[in-house]
Amino acid sequence: MRKLFSLTVILCLLSVLGWSEMVKVSKENGRIEEQVNIEVIAGGDYISINDVLKIAGGVKYWYPTTNKVLLEINGTPLELYLEHANIRLRNSIQKKLSAPPMIYRSKVVVPLDFLTNIVSSVIGKSINWDREKRMITVDSVEATILSVHYYTYPDRTRIVFETVREYRPKEIKDDGKITYIFRDARVNSLAVSQEIFDRRIKTILARQVKNDVSIEISLSSEAITTKVLYLRNPFRVVIDLNDDETAPGAGVSAKKGTPRQFNHKDVKPPLIVPVKEERPVSPVIDITRARPLKTIVIDPGHGGKDPGALGYSGLKEKTVTLAVAKILKDLIVSRLGLRVILTRNGDYFVPLRERTEIANNNRADLFVSIHVNASLRSRAEGFETYYLGKASNEDARVVAALENAAIKYEKNKKSLSDLDFILWDMAQNDFRSNSFEFANFIQKELDSKLSTENRQVKTAPFYVLNGAYMPAILAELGFITNRKEEKMLKSWKHQKRLAEALYNSIYTYKQRQEKLLGFAKN
Repeated sequence: MRKLFSLTVILCLLSVLGWSEMVKVSKENGRIEEQVNIEVIAGGDYISINDVLKIAGGVKYWYPTTNKVLLEINGTPLELYLEHANIRLRNSIQKKLSAPPMIYRSKVVVPLDFLTNIVSSVIGKSINWDREKRMITVDSVEATILSVHYYTYPDRTRIVFETVREYRPKEIKDDGKITYIFRDARVNSLAVSQEIFDRRIKTILARQVKNDVSIEISLSSEAITTKVLYLRNPFRVVIDLNDDETAPGAGVSAKKGTPRQFNHKDVKPPLIVPVKEERPVSPVIDITRARPLKTIVIDPGHGGKDPGALGYSGLKEKTVTLAVAKILKDLIVSRLGLRVILTRNGDYFVPLRERTEIANNNRADLFVSIHVNASLRSRAEGFETYYLGKASNEDARVVAALENAAIKYEKNKKSLSDLDFILWDMAQNDFRSNSFEFANFIQKELDSKLSTENRQVKTAPFYVLNGAYMPAILAELGFITNRKEEKMLKSWKHQKRLAEALYNSIYTYKQRQEKLLGFAKN
């Protein structure tokens, strides 16, 4: 009887405390590619974060002081907190788990529905847990609708869906919403669904409906007309939601091409409001000089069909800038826990204007464009940092011309007119002192780490900086046309040194802003 009682107690303790068992992970063609542990805790199935990443790939950042775990899987950030069942994504969408994450046997574990529901949507694959067979199965079918971007203009909002092939979705208009049906498609619903801070639309909600994808756009205004464009290289579906000028109360432009007036508080960040007719339209900015750093956009210069400057050995500027940007992002996320967005994550082309639009739409607090220099003089060397303005000198004018030449790769090759530059230069007025201060921090840090010439802080009319509603700089980290510097720029060790210098300058700038706001003592 005692033995039976003791066995009962042990079984009860096991059911409460839990146990582990090794299970197999089946991927493509039924092959067994991984083995992971399933933790059975109080009758529920859990899996460690490390095993989740073994299955789905990605990186993990752990912040013990706040009990926060930040994952980045397939380019999508997932923010978890111990003892809290809600998961927050970068695009403000929240999901709730069946149970909160916890620490179990010195590991952070999550309920299996995190893997089968959340992670499966993030990677665009079906992940199933067969309790009877003790096996996790990963479907090899990948997402065909990859991501969504939106851009706010005075007279329209543009939504761009990036896809792996050409789609011509069916449009269905209903009260307060527009739905687009993509036939024979798959979607990373968590990466595509998001809340929008825009006066025309509220949310974009993507759903997988059997073999089709339904994307529902919830409208803030009924006075909307739509226009759909189909682009290639890469494949994109572009949806313009235009203000309907004929709708009651919609208002009529005083002149064709002039934005209709609206309350700038309706749109964050504020855009352009008209002044008197026949006079330039200047942006209205509603900010204070000091603002805490939450989001940083890093812009690796050039990419794809635009190689940038070339070195003697064939090293391309686009390769160096992306490598430094990725290292810098990892440093910022791991050490500061800030939100970091790259304007490009791989070797593809992004138009110059879209780079600052990415920063504006994500409410970035800092925009850092990374480049390397070129010169006909093979001995030219050193580093310099720019912020928007008229060219400081002839060298600055030449550098701006070289970087602005990337516009030749764009379909719309319209260059920045003198009037356009004046307007966007005015937009930077409220950020000029911050940009100058941050640029000086960068020069100081680079000077402490490099033995090459300090070419100082300068101003120049860079297209990639125009239109930024935040402090914005462009850093030229060295001369790729200098054989000695090219050799250094090619090495990971030197790329890490450059990223460390940029990180230190961002950290110093962050401390400075927090001190101005009264958040920091030193």
